[in-house]
Amino acid sequence: MKNTRYNTKQFIGYIIIATILGVPSFAFAKDAKDNTIGNGEHGRNRLSSQITRSNGETSNNGGEIKNNILNTNLSQTSTSNSVNSNLISTGRNSSSRSQSNLMRGDDNNKSEDEDDDRGNNLQKCFRRLSKLTIADILNFNFPTTTTLTQICLGTATSTDTISPVIANIVITPNINGAVITWATNEQADSSVFFSTTTPANVSSGSSVQSDTTRVMNHSITLTALSSATMFNVVIKSTDASGNTSLSNTLTFTTLSTTDTTPPVINSITPTIGTSTVQVAINTNEASNIKVFFSTTTPVNTSSSSTSFVQSAGFGTVSNVMISGLIPNTAYSIVVVATDPSGNNTISSTIPVTTSVLPVADITPPTLSSIFANSASSSINISWTTNELATSKIYFSTTTPVSTTTLSFVENVSLFKNHILLIPGLIANTLYHLIIQSKDAAGNIVNSFEFPIATTPAI
Repeated sequence: MKNTRYNTKQFIGYIIIATILGVPSFAFAKDAKDNTIGNGEHGRNRLSSQITRSNGETSNNGGEIKNNILNTNLSQTSTSNSVNSNLISTGRNSSSRSQSNLMRGDDNNKSEDEDDDRGNNLQKCFRRLSKLTIADILNFNFPTTTTLTQICLGTATSTDTISPVIANIVITPNINGAVITWATNEQADSSVFFSTTTPANVSSGSSVQSDTTRVMNHSITLTALSSATMFNVVIKSTDASGNTSLSNTLTFTTLSTTDTTPPVINSITPTIGTSTVQVAINTNEASNIKVFFSTTTPVNTSSSSTSFVQSAGFGTVSNVMISGLIPNTAYSIVVVATDPSGNNTISSTIPVTTSVLPVADITPPTLSSIFANSASSSINISWTTNELATSKIYFSTTTPVSTTTLSFVENVSLFKNHILLIPGLIANTLYHLIIQSKDAAGNIVNSFEFPIATTPAI
């Protein structure tokens, strides 16, 4: 009965704090007398008693809490065992670290939790919720319809209310259109509203070109526009949660004559891997990029048999990834940049060589400089290895010493200079020792077995 009173007070205290502070609230059920949890009749009666006792309790600000009962409806689980499994895990579809922490609990709650009925894990989660600080509560950011049961079962999701940030807008006009590129700080769709009148209206009266694919690097091509005409444009991007950002009204003027000037390739920067080469290209105007590659030279960019990778859309900065290459192999790369008017620039040939595959480390460390010092109840051992490795010593009063014995001391950190103390030994006793070190690749070396005796007790 003591635990029942304690939990009820904690639940009510949590409700009062959330109500007074106006923090993101949680939905409460009005009637939970039939809700059950736990294994067996004892667990069901116990929770029902706790929930019923919270009816009619009074907060310390004089406000009466009536029927604000925690929603513990477990209809989404068929057995108490499946409930326990969900509670012990870090949460199903969990959307915040706070929620996962509630599922796991902490060492401070360990002894208290062990005293509770093993099946009442949901009660434990509720109790941890009631112990949250105000800062913790504010960090949840759950919708107001979220129940505590959803949090404890890991089914709650946080609300994204932050709109994407639109940046790096580039407009490249041609005689009958324009290519408009921009970037967002999260995945979002792409829309461009355009009009010859000002301002461009995102609701009505303006034409729109859209792409519903959510990306971070956006490109929209406007076509069939009048030449030598000024247009007003507004860029719009909406993320998966429905948050929308609009740019300021921008203007561009289509060209009066056909663009015959090819783009300028300012830089080409390859980043080489064992089977990949990522090529970063910067141009002076929005361009579509093709990167041709071959193990032979010259690279024929006109041949349909020459392999290439193409960028998506137009941009002044493009990153193109070539994959599936052979390690430690020489390739030749040629970049072709094409602007919206069809003018293109072909780079010179760039030689690259993929990296060599790393050789697997199968060589164990080498032990050397082994020194031992003994006292009446301890032995101190030091040694060195030729590479970073762990430290471990097996010891026994019988021989031979088995490396499967539970009698050992170790340090799992990696060192070249090792020292370990074996404490709690018997005075004036002969011990047999084996030193073991393991490198980062898991290769193990064992020393020979050697004896050393503790000194007589003083």
